[in-house]
Amino acid sequence: MKNTPKADLVIDALLMAVWRRKPKDRVLIHSDRGVQYTCSDWRTFLKDNNLQA
Repeated sequence: MKNTPKADLVIDALLMAVWRRKPKDRVLIHSDRGVQYTCSDWRTFLKDNNLQA
């Protein structure tokens, strides 16, 4: 699925949180399952940053 402006906003916000907190362990991310949470960039970002939805 292609990124939407909402997906970019969500990824940017989570990137800021990851950058600031630098979690060492896997972090569970809760979402409302909106379309922005189904795009491939979102899933790749989670995997690359040791996050789990």
